[in-house]
Amino acid sequence: VDVATGERVPLWAELDQKATTDDDRLLMVHPAIALTEGATYAVGFRSLVGTEGAPIEPTAVFRAYRDRLTTDLPAIEDRRDEMETTIAALEAAGVARDDLQLAWDFTIATSENIAGRLLHIRDEALAQLGDASPAFTISSVTPGDDGSNVASLVLGTFTVPNYLTGDGGPGNRFFYGEGVTPTADAMPVQNGTVEVGFRCSISTSTAAGTEPAHLVQYGHGLLGGDDEIGAGNVRDFAQEWNVVFCATKWAGMSEDDVGNAAATLAEFSNFPTMADRMQQGVLNQIFLGRLMIRPDGLVSDPTFQRADGSPLIDTAHLDYDGNSQGGIMGMMLAAVSPDIERAVLGVVGMNYSLLLPRSVDFETYEAIMQPAYPSELDRLLIIDVVQMLWDRGEGAGYVQHLTSDPYPGTPAKTVLLDVAFGDWQVSELTAMIAARTIGATIHRPVTAEGRSLEVDPGWGLDATTYPSDGSAIVVWDSGSDPIPLGDEPPSTGRDPHEDPRADADVRRQKASFLFDDSLVDVCGGDACRADARD
Repeated sequence: VDVATGERVPLWAELDQKATTDDDRLLMVHPAIALTEGATYAVGFRSLVGTEGAPIEPTAVFRAYRDRLTTDLPAIEDRRDEMETTIAALEAAGVARDDLQLAWDFTIATSENIAGRLLHIRDEALAQLGDASPAFTISSVTPGDDGSNVASLVLGTFTVPNYLTGDGGPGNRFFYGEGVTPTADAMPVQNGTVEVGFRCSISTSTAAGTEPAHLVQYGHGLLGGDDEIGAGNVRDFAQEWNVVFCATKWAGMSEDDVGNAAATLAEFSNFPTMADRMQQGVLNQIFLGRLMIRPDGLVSDPTFQRADGSPLIDTAHLDYDGNSQGGIMGMMLAAVSPDIERAVLGVVGMNYSLLLPRSVDFETYEAIMQPAYPSELDRLLIIDVVQMLWDRGEGAGYVQHLTSDPYPGTPAKTVLLDVAFGDWQVSELTAMIAARTIGATIHRPVTAEGRSLEVDPGWGLDATTYPSDGSAIVVWDSGSDPIPLGDEPPSTGRDPHEDPRADADVRRQKASFLFDDSLVDVCGGDACRADARD
């Protein structure tokens, strides 16, 4: 319950399915929509029973609060007024005081606490840049392989202000000045510059055509690299729809950061190095966007011009397409980018602490974590607690400003969420949380009859009316098994994670959404189906 407004929060509760002993098994409560920044919430439990079916008795301490039993213990009495406010909020929402078995309150971090550092470095760095492109160098232009649909692959570097310590590489934190111990509200200061690599792919259809190509910034997957723009589905999209894709690595969560991620799994007090570098990584992405669209950027180089000197690329518009981690981090980038207009967030989710236990990808990384934290209960609690830092470096901390209530100096965005039904790597449950938060509509029917384990698939989301110019979510079913109901990764059938992006109908819908500003129904009024990749 929101203490200030009395509004109740939709949520679900579950017992931890991965715990091997009941002593380590948590009862977990997950909001089904992002909680309001800065708001205070009251939580109440009632009707809980034990394994034998008997009601669970409240602790003596909570009973003292609930039943107004005074004590001579300052540790209890000092919280009494706060607990009275909590219980009163629950009573106002229809929860009888006598029914409560446990209650407490908590306050959500503010927008400034979560996004303040990133917005500060963004605004300061862009003010230095003005209307210009960042300085850049093209280091190589390589013809594509026969049959690749790539005319040329362009590699280079661009200059970005560095707000991290040292050389800004993996393991560095925000820089606050030499010898400065930052206060809670301190903002990072610039520490020189860094040269950031990028690559762009020019398709054969673009090279042979006459119309300037659409510009799309691409976001790669988990701990990957910018070479993902060479994947078959990206090359096909570019060839079919006259697109030039450009990409840089997600600093903080790229292949360069694998070593630091492994070190963090063995010592979680190192996690701020990841959270800080992810924010620098988003600044790098913003500068790549400027490089793509400014007149003195890429289009000023003959590589991005036709033989007659006309532009090869349309610098009037910048869109975004990313998959998996590129969808998760892309949500954050789109929320703070001053230049991206529309974004496709493929096989997307939010809140890594909710994602990881449900992902097959985490099994490998948890094996690194286990020797340092042998208690499975400790591991789960650590991942949950560190989310408060992770919010600063992933979509969950920025989603409330994506399509409405944008940050100052930032336009609201229109986004398309593409979801793989039964995804083994990014749980569709987390995409639904994002969709509810941004007010997206959903393609209905969400799934074919009998396919979803949910009683009401797409609960809380209005149906998309086509053609649509708003934000939406589409679930693509390629025949995989439904995900488990509990907090564990799928393990039966096959992983459909890469199916949507490889499907021609998905690409056709994405092209209309990005380039014509119109979301069209490519599923014939039926549930959407994607071809299963071989």
